[in-house]
Amino acid sequence: MHGLQPRLRSGPRSRRSIRLIRYAVELGCTHFDTAEGYGAEHNEVLVGEALKPVRDQVVITTKLRVNERTSEKPAEQQIREHLEASLKRLGRPCQDNRMAREGGESRLTG
Repeated sequence: MHGLQPRLRSGPRSRRSIRLIRYAVELGCTHFDTAEGYGAEHNEVLVGEALKPVRDQVVITTKLRVNERTSEKPAEQQIREHLEASLKRLGRPCQDNRMAREGGESRLTG
């Protein structure tokens, strides 16, 4: 399941989104896709909250962008910082899958 609309930040729409995600689990969906860039990081929070009760029954893939050209930090440090922030937003002790995007290419890490 792909991330929900970025404008769904709080209130009734977020509650509705959480119900929708949980309904998808009831229907058998076990893989959810999100990214720190969806909804200015809010989507990870929303997906994490929705999936908290079924944390060990689902897989979450999240993505991050690494750019050594515009950052003074090396890619490894950027990835570590993004990962720690993402785990906090998702409310999870670890990530199932993550994708790092660099130079227009994606590579799966996990």
